[in-house]
Amino acid sequence: MSITRTFTDDEDYIGLEEEGKLVCIPDSLNLGANVIEKVGANGAFVASKEFGKTCTPSCSYDIVATIENFKKRLGHVYNNGAASGTNLPGPIALQSFTVSTSAGGKPTLTAAGVLIEAGGTGTECEFETSEIDLSPEYHASDFGATNFEDSATAWLSTGTYTAECQIGVTAPDGVQLASDASSAKETVTLTITTTGTAKPTVAAETGWTITSPLTRSRSDGDFPTWTCTLTKFLAVAAAETPAAQTQGAQTQGA
Repeated sequence: MSITRTFTDDEDYIGLEEEGKLVCIPDSLNLGANVIEKVGANGAFVASKEFGKTCTPSCSYDIVATIENFKKRLGHVYNNGAASGTNLPGPIALQSFTVSTSAGGKPTLTAAGVLIEAGGTGTECEFETSEIDLSPEYHASDFGATNFEDSATAWLSTGTYTAECQIGVTAPDGVQLASDASSAKETVTLTITTTGTAKPTVAAETGWTITSPLTRSRSDGDFPTWTCTLTKFLAVAAAETPAAQTQGAQTQGA
């Protein structure tokens, strides 16, 4: 059998919080494990063993001030648990984060991580994301992925950016001994509203590829919308110096 425990509070399990800029709001720790139970001759439980512990925390953040050139390393540990209370069982590697924006809507940032081996400062491979600007303003962003500009007849109504990778953990007998990240990419999904039937023009910036071309909906309405998706695949980042690793792991406690 397996057990799952979810804790919800304002603790920054991922470690992306920046004082006065990114503020953590209620999040989930998502602890899990497998349990073997032994039953005696009379049907009563006589022993149990918990193994294969997992932890996949997620956090949400309020963007309260502008952050220019925001970037992170997927697979890196920004919270090693040293200053995070008893709920965090070990170092958490960043697996993904998403920034959601919309015209007239409050921007949000969400992030997810994975528990890795004790004492780890990151996975075997790490991937550095592109630099993007985070703004508390209530407007949509394309995160620098396109050359699109708002006009009187076409404007960006929503924009979502996601950076993600896969993280595998080697855990013989339920003890996590190693971890690795792979298949890292960035994705931007945009929705454009127009005042007529003319198709807006969207071109990808360097490094980005349009993987889902503009598709129209509400074609019979006065304000049809167009949606497209762009993707950038990330290469393995150069190894960080020990000093940089230490600083990254201590970000939350600073």
